[in-house]
Amino acid sequence: MKLELKDLEMLMEKFESSSLSEMSVSDGDFKFAFKKNTQSDCIKKTNIESVTSALNTEPEALEVKETTSVSSNTESEGSYVTAPVSGIFYASSKPGAPEFVKTGNKVKKGDVLGLIEAMKVMNELLAPKDGIVTKINVTDETFVEYGQEIICLKDC
Repeated sequence: MKLELKDLEMLMEKFESSSLSEMSVSDGDFKFAFKKNTQSDCIKKTNIESVTSALNTEPEALEVKETTSVSSNTESEGSYVTAPVSGIFYASSKPGAPEFVKTGNKVKKGDVLGLIEAMKVMNELLAPKDGIVTKINVTDETFVEYGQEIICLKDC
């Protein structure tokens, strides 16, 4: 069986409307995992170019829903933006480029805070609200787990 783009889109739609919280699909060398983040505050559609060659389609034809969630923190430093997927965290868009954010930076809702690469797909970690970055818990090119607290934002 060869998984095609229309099949992947159909699976995504079925999964989104189902009561499942996780689902895995494999087709030869390609493996796809779907997870719902029930604490999501921000949803954004993003073009994913890195999987287009595997699916033999144009970059504009493939869109994936992204989620960024926030966990409460009892300390006065703010609330954490957590990893929507497990993967490798990147603080910048490419090696040698400036970091998306640093401690002390002001961000607006929807700003990119970092990237997480999972299954050769770059997922944007988005600011769910306006705030000031008070803490960054991970360094560039480190593995992060689903739900791990990545960046702390304090209301401004």
